Amino acid sequence: MSKHWIFAAGIIIGFSTLAAWRLATYTSDSVHYHANFTVYVNGERETFSAETYYEETAGCSLDASANPTERTHMHANMNDLVHVHAPAVTWGHFFQNLGWGIGAGYLQTREQLLVADSRHPLTYLLNGERLKNPGDLVIGSEDRLLVSYGTTDEAELTAQFNSIASTAAEQNVTQDPASCGGTTSAGWRERLEHILR
Repeated sequence: MSKHWIFAAGIIIGFSTLAAWRLATYTSDSVHYHANFTVYVNGERETFSAETYYEETAGCSLDASANPTERTHMHANMNDLVHVHAPAVTWGHFFQNLGWGIGAGYLQTREQLLVADSRHPLTYLLNGERLKNPGDLVIGSEDRLLVSYGTTDEAELTAQFNSIASTAAEQNVTQDPASCGGTTSAGWRERLEHILR
């Protein structure tokens, strides 16, 4: 065998080995998972009924980092389901995209600033754990967040937390209404196309 054939065979074997390794260790850059939440103000559940709270389903893209509202939003008038389409998205980002704000000691709605005091406490419960401010916490898949302003009774807070839907796990394995994909796993064809880019 000539040196050229050995060299060419070495390149082909090297490329094939590299491609096989990338295919075997591939992880998709796409992110798509869900969490549930609810907000109560003075004992009344917020319905988020305005259409402006919901992302247009045609608006979702695979490059969710390009537009903040594509990173995290709600779809299809499901007022308790958070869609997350980018890494490191926080609860603060989500509420900001709704035109709200959350922080230690305050809740900003579209209409008013609610400041916590002794008669009107602000309670955040994330997965049953009480927090001072979830705004900087990354939204986890299947998280459940309660935001409650003005409720002092512990039994009522428990009932409010228990009213949060637990639909995120089911939604994680269904097709996204914006056709961003229902899960974060890619098939072999998508993996191959991605590694050859």
